[in-house]
Amino acid sequence: MASERYKYQKHLDNGSYGSVALYSDIFLDRNVAVKTINTSTADDIDSILEEVKLLKSVYSKHVVNLYDVVHTPTSIDIYQEYLSGEDLVNKSGKCSKAEILSLGYQLAFGLSDIHKSGICHRDIKLENAKFDAQGVLKIFDFGVSREGDPHQTQNGFGTLEYRAPEIYKLHSEQSVTVSFAADIFSYGVTMHKLAFGGACNFSGYVPKVPQSAPLFAHLGLSVTLTQLLTKTLSYNPEDRPTAEELTYHLGREITQGWHTGSFVTSSGTHFVNSANPTARLKSQSNQAITIYYNGFDFVVQEVEGDVYLNNQSAKPGNILHQACVVTFDGEQRSFVSFSSSHPEIVL
Repeated sequence: MASERYKYQKHLDNGSYGSVALYSDIFLDRNVAVKTINTSTADDIDSILEEVKLLKSVYSKHVVNLYDVVHTPTSIDIYQEYLSGEDLVNKSGKCSKAEILSLGYQLAFGLSDIHKSGICHRDIKLENAKFDAQGVLKIFDFGVSREGDPHQTQNGFGTLEYRAPEIYKLHSEQSVTVSFAADIFSYGVTMHKLAFGGACNFSGYVPKVPQSAPLFAHLGLSVTLTQLLTKTLSYNPEDRPTAEELTYHLGREITQGWHTGSFVTSSGTHFVNSANPTARLKSQSNQAITIYYNGFDFVVQEVEGDVYLNNQSAKPGNILHQACVVTFDGEQRSFVSFSSSHPEIVL
């Protein structure tokens, strides 16, 4: 029974251990979802409390917030952020390229924060991510999550299509080692379903579903991101990228073409961006460097004479970092400072 601070609104759902209802927090004027678990009928109270312990250790914009826990002799009430939006099921196979990038970024961001907290979620799927009232996507349901990367398990948690291949070793072994890479495989399946819909069998163990092959190459993404998304579905866990890598490269793809590079010279400031992607800087000693913006980075194309980037000899293919100094090392040494904007990802 929720405390007097919370006013009952309506029933939301029934679960294996109890029910979920919508309450309003009278003190803070916000809606909360309250999962009420009857301790007299629940089989494993320790696992329920473990879920609470894991959830409270994660702080992320893209993970559901835990507000409070009330443990009475007859029940456990878990007070969580109420996610009023839909889950991702209805978006399966219906997403544009922009939506794929946005949803993929938010999922990877939340999963990265979960992993940084030392937790393996173990049940990433379309049904376990919902939008809040502001349209921000958040991961929830830590009912089968476990601490440790890696950790040993005797339980094949997760939904068939989303389970990593290593978990299916439980068919022949008493326990298996599971790492964060299992979540990455589930993430890859989730992304593939968002992009293309349909049933999947990337593990090779899903009954009545033919073995699937990744189709991410059809999305028109950069080579790097396409390769990373494809690797999420690798059979070998060690071949899969991390959630942090995915977040970084998805963010780069979202902000492609948004950067502006500024070169400050003695004659003024020169800007390079998607509309004006090339800059050729030349010193009085006829040393020169040509830089091209490819939508992701500011890359050295050509070098004439002794030119340095932060005291390192400049060479074609070098990338100018967010802030650096270009030095022309001639009879009259001269300097050009460079800085790049850092576009904010707006979801």
